[in-house]
Amino acid sequence: LSAAAPSAAGLVKKLLQRGVKIAVAKEVARDMIAHGFLDEVSGARREAERGVAKLWGDRRILADVAAKGYGKAALAAAAAQLSLEDGASRCAKLMRRRHLSFTGETPSDARVIATLQRYGYSTAEIKAASQKVKAE
Repeated sequence: LSAAAPSAAGLVKKLLQRGVKIAVAKEVARDMIAHGFLDEVSGARREAERGVAKLWGDRRILADVAAKGYGKAALAAAAAQLSLEDGASRCAKLMRRRHLSFTGETPSDARVIATLQRYGYSTAEIKAASQKVKAE
């Protein structure tokens, strides 16, 4: 816990790796949540911030948060935080950083779009980001 505040599922997994029995690991996770030592909502928000810093799109960030074992309430909080962000600007920054651009006329454009979609951006965000990059 000193390195990072995991989700309850992540904590159980860490304890199991260290040889703790599953019943004890689950009880420890429940007790830590009950005493306020483990806050999944703030942990999910921090994970979302890390994804934003990596210039990931919302879909990839939420998939990463879910893969780390955060619950529905934590995912909803992360999604609410991401709704305040401008995904198109983040995508444009990624396009500039990776030197990605497309005109809509070349066959390589499909590869650029597919790359950005793997980062978690929607088609609408990609088109808006492309317009921002072209305007510069």
